[in-house]
Amino acid sequence: MGNWQSAFQELQRTVDLEPQNWPAHLDLGQLYLAGGKALEARDEAKSILQSNPSHLGALILLSDTETQMGN
Repeated sequence: MGNWQSAFQELQRTVDLEPQNWPAHLDLGQLYLAGGKALEARDEAKSILQSNPSHLGALILLSDTETQMGN
C-alpha cells in the first residue's frame, strides 16, 4: 500500500511475462490514469478490449481516460 512505483514495476513485469493477463492490464491502466497518463491508460484498456470487447472494467477505464483527456 502506498508504494506506487513498486506496484507499477510489478504490474509492468507481469504484463510483459503474461500478455494475456487482463487483470494486470486493468490494474496497470488504472495506475497510469491515477498518474495522469491517460494515453497509456487508454492503450491498456484497448488491449483488453481487443480480446474481450465486453470487459466491463476495460470499458470503464476507457471511458475514464476519455474523460480525463477532455473527450
